[in-house]
Amino acid sequence: MTKLLTPFKYIISICFGIVLIVTFNFSYADYYYELKINSLNITKSLIIIDFSLFLAVWGMLKFKSILNPVTIYSVFVFFMGYSYLPISNDQHKSYYWLTELIFFSSVFSFLAGCFFHRSDPRRFKLPKFTLPMLKILFMLTVILGILIFLLEIVKIGYMPILNLGGGLDVYSEANENLIPFGHYLVLFMALMPSIAYTFWKLKRINFLIFIVVSIIGFFIIVNFLSRQTILLLLLSLFFSYSYFTKVSNMKIILMGLAAVAMFIFVGNLRADSSDVEIVNESLKSYANIDKSVHLSETYVTLYSSKNFTTFDDLVIKTINNSNYGYGIYTLKPIISLLFLDRLGLVYYDSNYDGFTRLGTYMIEPFSDFHIIGAILFNFLIGYLAMNTFKSFYRKANTSSIVNYSLVVYCMIMAPFTNFYLSFFIWFSILLNALLTNSNLEKKPDSL
Repeated sequence: MTKLLTPFKYIISICFGIVLIVTFNFSYADYYYELKINSLNITKSLIIIDFSLFLAVWGMLKFKSILNPVTIYSVFVFFMGYSYLPISNDQHKSYYWLTELIFFSSVFSFLAGCFFHRSDPRRFKLPKFTLPMLKILFMLTVILGILIFLLEIVKIGYMPILNLGGGLDVYSEANENLIPFGHYLVLFMALMPSIAYTFWKLKRINFLIFIVVSIIGFFIIVNFLSRQTILLLLLSLFFSYSYFTKVSNMKIILMGLAAVAMFIFVGNLRADSSDVEIVNESLKSYANIDKSVHLSETYVTLYSSKNFTTFDDLVIKTINNSNYGYGIYTLKPIISLLFLDRLGLVYYDSNYDGFTRLGTYMIEPFSDFHIIGAILFNFLIGYLAMNTFKSFYRKANTSSIVNYSLVVYCMIMAPFTNFYLSFFIWFSILLNALLTNSNLEKKPDSL
């Protein structure tokens, strides 16, 4: 009887899923048709969004975890589909043909990279540290982060978190008084609670030090009111917790919704208002939206859809002017580290700077090597993302906790800009490798 019920259960699930998709499609089309969106735009949007939903479900069934790269990347695909709806007057009514080709080749190249992952992922090996050396490096990182943070507060002239609502442009002033290069250590404090939690679980530090480091990390990061960095802090802390404790998919979804609520809440703080309608109208004005849309739609349009239009602009401009970087955009972290741009050996035209202009994560490899760059770059990050996930999922080593947090962070920020090529990400991977590279690792107690 049980054997008969199993296929019947699958049939019921498939039918239920089809009903949900059809209902969603009709509701979606009807809603945006009422907003005077062109039917072709709605159709293209729905096809891509349906594909993103398929990827999300397939990824969860294939890898038995909602945290797999395919499911997480499906969020980017969803936003790409939503960008076909010209909610803002600044958006293009349609994309250039080459832009669409880059869209789809990037998605399938990323998925191909995921499928070609190693069956037995390995880590980059460094000389192992002893426990005393590891503790010294850990405390030195915390102390330096605190000292640089205090120096930046002195430059600002006040504590940002204590001056909200005081008529000051706290966010802008905080970002105008950062200490070059040293600020990377301040940003790394977003990852220290995660590393401290891992050290505590591995009995390298006691519970009190974990709590103190976490409080310090939270306080420092919250002071800069950067939603992206707060998101990274929460992501890394969540991944360190889930590495040692099994977390259900439902709890992960609830935590994701909580993160979205946090994003909106911090945005309201920066807008100096807690009234949703006031914030929505203000953001609509900023995004040049005159349609009657909800706050969530305004946020997605402002922080995602308009960026795809920027990408389209940059593609057209690059093609028309044959302005290719041949590596200067993709290798920007190395160029910054060697000060080649400050020495005048490398020049970045602000008109083509996709990272600053927020042209999604796809623009830099295209700006360097045309569509071949976009294909190879996406294949590479798909390959690395899946290998890092495998290391994390199999609990192969604790360095995978922060590394996969950074990968997921870059994937979440993909509709916004290219954090894969941010020097901070490279810096964090290296420092994390040093902090977690020892002979003292052990498997979680649950294994």
